[in-house]
Amino acid sequence: ALLKKSPCTKYLSILLIFCLPSVTLAAEEPAKALNLTQHWVGYTALVIFSVAYLLAMIEEVTELKKSKPMVFAASVIWILIAAVYVSNGMSEQAGLVFRSSLEAYAELFLFIMVSMTYLNAMEDRGVFENLRVWLLSKNFSYRKLFWITGFQAFFISSACNNLTTALLMGSVIIAMGKNNRQFVTLSCINVVVAKGLSHLVISFHCYCRLSLILYYLRLS
Repeated sequence: ALLKKSPCTKYLSILLIFCLPSVTLAAEEPAKALNLTQHWVGYTALVIFSVAYLLAMIEEVTELKKSKPMVFAASVIWILIAAVYVSNGMSEQAGLVFRSSLEAYAELFLFIMVSMTYLNAMEDRGVFENLRVWLLSKNFSYRKLFWITGFQAFFISSACNNLTTALLMGSVIIAMGKNNRQFVTLSCINVVVAKGLSHLVISFHCYCRLSLILYYLRLS
């Protein structure tokens, strides 16, 4: 019941696309892989994915949930790839990659389900609405709120992962800019930029520390 469809879901799904790491990288690479870039299966997979992505983009026109064409397309692509691997006597490699990818998606799904449950519970209890009223009572303009949420995302992302930052800041932004789509869009982009900048600063800091350690080790 808590996972009801709300205005947050539409914008958070878009924001998560840019904040989620590629789950396919978590899958184990097979010892030997077929090169299907010039194969008819590769071209067919691209066409199927493009059609499914187009249907997901025009969800409001077709009134078809974006999850349906994407899941169907993924299933068809997996079937085609598995058929090619089996025909080449590489069924074990295909099974290994499929199980690894399925496990990664299952972990991601469980994380998002729990996170959205907490966010919907907070929304039902008016947490974000009270936060919006408090911020607006300070007479902050949308420009100031834009920078405030950006700085918050910058510091939060240094301690939390991408999903947590995206879900939390996305909910706050949507609560503050309910009737201002431009503010919500630009602020979500700002969150992505701030998150990337935070990781860049952290990486540079780690590089400097490593350089100092190596320098002192060389002196000793």
